[in-house]
Amino acid sequence: MTAQRAADALRARAQQLADAGAWADAATLLRDHADDIRGHAACAALLGEALVRTGRASEARAWLVETLPGMARGDDRASLMRATVLSGAAHFELGDLAEARRLFYETLDLARADADDALVARAMNNLGAIDNIQGRWTEALANYNLAVSAHQRLGSARGLAECYHNMAITYRDLGDLEEADELEQRSVEFARASRQDWLVGVARLGRAELALRRGDPSLADATAR
Repeated sequence: MTAQRAADALRARAQQLADAGAWADAATLLRDHADDIRGHAACAALLGEALVRTGRASEARAWLVETLPGMARGDDRASLMRATVLSGAAHFELGDLAEARRLFYETLDLARADADDALVARAMNNLGAIDNIQGRWTEALANYNLAVSAHQRLGSARGLAECYHNMAITYRDLGDLEEADELEQRSVEFARASRQDWLVGVARLGRAELALRRGDPSLADATAR
């Protein structure tokens, strides 16, 4: 078996684990063959995603910083875009917002050039999150609204759930608790439609916090539970 075929087979096994939600197992499998997959863009990107999804942002950042230059020289655009946005996510998790913003804009340029609306929406949503952290609420809402439009065109219920939750956080920070609660309710609806139970929980916790801020601790407790 050639090295390329071996890497393809490894990626297929790891992707099966990822599709089943076993991201930790996928990460272990790919990390055990790290030396063999550095030059295989799809495998390298998948390992980066597995590390991000299992909370190993520092390891993900180091891996993607190492492998991204090689991907940029190759012809696998899909893996390059995937790895770029994941690198941005790892920098974001580690608090390096300037580098995260640069990588998300780089992702946006790549996605627009390839007419990849799903990735455009993801990049806009991530840029909105950075704007919100930095108190740039007008810019955050503008980015979220662009992401919402893209997810609506794609019919992505999960994407809409994530965007509405993020928008709710911005309205909460602006002090508009009623609008924030309405957005969290919409997030719950779309999360249920996409069968993302964890995202339903995130949005309901958001509603619980809003209830607490409105002075209703009993409702907050019931919602959180």
